[in-house]
Amino acid sequence: ATDSTNGTDAFIAWCEDNASLQAFNCTDLDAGLNDGVDAATGVPNLPFSVDFCATAQTLNDALVFCAASLEARPFPPSGQGLLDNLEFVRLLCEDFGPLNDGDRGNCTGSK
Repeated sequence: ATDSTNGTDAFIAWCEDNASLQAFNCTDLDAGLNDGVDAATGVPNLPFSVDFCATAQTLNDALVFCAASLEARPFPPSGQGLLDNLEFVRLLCEDFGPLNDGDRGNCTGSK
């Protein structure tokens, strides 16, 4: 198995176990996130695709980047690059809106 396969499996398992994402197709979300990175090099695919931005925004809107959510269900290691670069993603994805991460945005009081 390749790293990307393991990352996909870990993300889908995490997604399916996350109550705030039950309304979404986890396979589609995984594909959208994978669209943002070159699988061979791990380098971001710039400009980001509409699918990648929509997926990142869905996760942001579902409050999965909030401190309380990450404590309860840590983001899969394969997604650490996204967590580390949320501000960058927000800037490069049109109409992304405010970040909901850590204790910012709609994360306030979500504990």
